[in-house]
Amino acid sequence: MSNQSQTECCPKFDPAPWDDKVFEWSNKQFIRDKVFTLFYTPRT
Repeated sequence: MSNQSQTECCPKFDPAPWDDKVFEWSNKQFIRDKVFTLFYTPRT
């Protein structure tokens, strides 16, 4: 196993394939949900 695969979990994101693309989101179903939390402390 190479050293790079041990230190890096995912390849860096390349936004070039997504440039100049239009995504149509009408008539798409989404799941909406809520989560109850008690004593939530965000990480800093």
